[in-house]
Amino acid sequence: TTSQGPNRDCPAEAKLLSDANTKAALTSYVQTLQPNGSTLHDSGMYWGISVISPSAPFAHPTKYNGQDVRKFMIFMTDGEMNADEGGYTLYGREDRELRVQTSRNGGAADDEHTKRFDLMCAYAKANGIDISTVIFGLPMTTSMRNCASKPEQAYEVTTSDELTERFRKIAEDIGYLRLTL
Repeated sequence: TTSQGPNRDCPAEAKLLSDANTKAALTSYVQTLQPNGSTLHDSGMYWGISVISPSAPFAHPTKYNGQDVRKFMIFMTDGEMNADEGGYTLYGREDRELRVQTSRNGGAADDEHTKRFDLMCAYAKANGIDISTVIFGLPMTTSMRNCASKPEQAYEVTTSDELTERFRKIAEDIGYLRLTL
């Protein structure tokens, strides 16, 4: 990230999965990530849907070896919905673009982003994406609970050991898993 200009609030570039990735390379990459800026669950859900969508921009096949491809998403956050109204988002500068109502300290902007998140969760589930939600270090919210495909797929964890166990449980529930990008 940079301290000035339109890229000020941009996160580090995402690392796509590939056969060339090693555990050491991924661990090194993860250790370089730093929290910065606001938490917009709707932005994360938007990109999650885009990455596993059968259509552009990241088109993937809907069949593998003649069988339907099932889509799974684990939506994890360690932050509460918090729209920084003076910062840049994928919607532009919210205090200038007028795409959301402006209000300070958790007012209308957070509410609008939560509504967008809820709509995106409904869209993903309606399009066959099975969603598990994990909230780390915070209480489970109604929105995160409702986003999960089933109530038992909404997890609240407070330690790294619990987080590891939740991901293990999710992988077991999915069964045969083939990751691709």
